[in-house]
Amino acid sequence: MRTNNIDATSFRCLTQYSNIIFLYTKVYDMEDEHYDYHIKDFLNELDDFDTLKEVREKFKERMTYVKEMIVKRLDEKKNVIIAKII
Repeated sequence: MRTNNIDATSFRCLTQYSNIIFLYTKVYDMEDEHYDYHIKDFLNELDDFDTLKEVREKFKERMTYVKEMIVKRLDEKKNVIIAKII
């Protein structure tokens, strides 16, 4: 049974995830459709969870992955800029 705590935590997680996905799409020069897809996908997952633990685990998993992808892309761009300078 879903409670207000689960819904509030889901909303907070979705908001934070939305912010980082916005950065992710900008770093990878993606179209807005990619942003919408990621948010809708995460929202659907959050809707299926019945406990706070499930919500938090999924949130941590997704945030870790997206952060790693952003760092990887920024490192790639930095190497390209350095190569152009040299």
